[in-house]
Amino acid sequence: MHLIQEDLARAQIRGRLETAEESRRAAQLLRARRFKRRASQAVHQARLAVARLV
Repeated sequence: MHLIQEDLARAQIRGRLETAEESRRAAQLLRARRFKRRASQAVHQARLAVARLV
């Protein structure tokens, strides 16, 4: 009986770890998308500035 409880506890912990890992990946992907968007905007602004100078 004791082993069944340990297995259940391990499975619950594993599930929590997997959920936390998925959340971290999602947050990292969101940060990467924001960074990409900001970088694209900066490139666009730089191109506009260069076009104004020419």
